[in-house]
Amino acid sequence: MLNEKDMARMVALNKRNGWGFTASMLMTQMRKYRKAYLAGDTHTMELIEFRLEDANFHTERGLLEDKDFDGFKKAVKDCFGN
Repeated sequence: MLNEKDMARMVALNKRNGWGFTASMLMTQMRKYRKAYLAGDTHTMELIEFRLEDANFHTERGLLEDKDFDGFKKAVKDCFGN
């Protein structure tokens, strides 16, 4: 479970990035999430989920939460056309 300090840090990071992500940034988040998942690092997984949700990337967050990494890649490709 995230504490207030963690959530404030993610909100500040989103604010600094203009509440947006590039395709590259999203793919980096997916790789970090998958690595955390394989390592059993639920705290990092929750941080990434919170950050995506906070920046209104609800679909992408749901795909990560469901461990649908291929679906995540497809959603990013569909969104950014890469």
